[in-house]
Amino acid sequence: MEPIRIDIPMEERAGRWRLFARYFWMFILVWPIFIWAIWVSFLQMVQWWHILFVGRFWGWAWRQQAHFFSYVTRINAWMSLLTDRRPFLFKDGDSGPTK
Repeated sequence: MEPIRIDIPMEERAGRWRLFARYFWMFILVWPIFIWAIWVSFLQMVQWWHILFVGRFWGWAWRQQAHFFSYVTRINAWMSLLTDRRPFLFKDGDSGPTK
């Protein structure tokens, strides 16, 4: 897997409704992200032990961690007003500036 690639083109027009709605969405999204972060922290500890004893990464745990960090990067770009495209929490695809 390649490192996270971020392409954020500047959009001249910004949605005024989306400007206000993003803060309300953040209050809703912060709790699932917080729970997800706890889960990923647990996976990191399990991954550490797995690497110590087996000598290789556990593919499923690695993909979960990579998906989390990719999503957090997209949500940070959205909250920093760099893009109007809100990243979807449970949907894969082009929903933000990361690839």
